[in-house]
Amino acid sequence: MDSTRACKCSPRRPIPLFTGGLDPRECQQLALAIGSLLRKGYFSTVGAVKVEGSLQLPMPDYGGPISTRECSLVDFAGQMEYLVSHQLLLASMHTLCVLIQPLGSFADATNRRHGSWRYWLQFLRALGDRRGNSMVLSVSQLDKVPTEEMSAARAAVTAEFAALRAQVGAGLGESPLELDYRPDEIESSLLEARRRLSEAAEAVSKDWWVPMSYDCL
Repeated sequence: MDSTRACKCSPRRPIPLFTGGLDPRECQQLALAIGSLLRKGYFSTVGAVKVEGSLQLPMPDYGGPISTRECSLVDFAGQMEYLVSHQLLLASMHTLCVLIQPLGSFADATNRRHGSWRYWLQFLRALGDRRGNSMVLSVSQLDKVPTEEMSAARAAVTAEFAALRAQVGAGLGESPLELDYRPDEIESSLLEARRRLSEAAEAVSKDWWVPMSYDCL
């Protein structure tokens, strides 16, 4: 459906607009998101704000002027709109993938996110060979798990990670990455994420088909 046509209103019946402090561009994005929700019955990032940009990852000193490696950042999940493009983007052997599953879903088989790690690992492996260490398993939403359930949740994560590592190999690392966004933990969490991605990029780049020295040209 044409979103612009769907949002048109008759000039004979002006509708008061309450922007809530949003600028015109933000209002348009909000209208598209609401329209998407009404049409499809579920909300996705398609038609709303997408995360775009790049991430600077440190790299070892090879005697050249370059000390960082720039990685493009693309954020998407399993929305139906992306089913066609999934395999086109993720089939690249030069792509690092961070697979995120909420902490509370590991011990709860009824949670719709239960088994996300396993599903996406199987999907990525089905697309063909991947570089070693190109996938980072991570856990999110630590703040949403009650304290009394934390031990059981972490035990479920450990068991799932061990089982998948036994299947895939050491390329998954020694432990999953924890993404903790609580105010007192977010800085160390993001630094650890950057470190893990840097290590993954370094491991993957060693197996590229061009000499490592090309990175410094």
